[in-house]
Amino acid sequence: MILRLFQEVQSLKTLIRETAANDDCIETPRPKFVCANEAMKLTGCRKSKFWARQNPKHASWDPTFPLKFKLGDSENGPTYYYVDELNAWVNSRASRRVH
Repeated sequence: MILRLFQEVQSLKTLIRETAANDDCIETPRPKFVCANEAMKLTGCRKSKFWARQNPKHASWDPTFPLKFKLGDSENGPTYYYVDELNAWVNSRASRRVH
């Protein structure tokens, strides 16, 4: 019984070593991102205020607002934002509230 358990443990150790050596099996977490419409919902901003916060020429410009990015090369392609950055921005705004 003990010998069989020992053999099974050794087999598992070997399997773990082989799996760890194979980088294809290890999946790294990717940051989650959302499109502009979802970003508006997450921030609670309406469309005009959402885009104004990103425009340095507008009175509502916020330099701390998360930066947008595009996945494709087209200027007209969809705009995306990292969810973590949006949540951090909302939390920073909420932390400034008066008690």
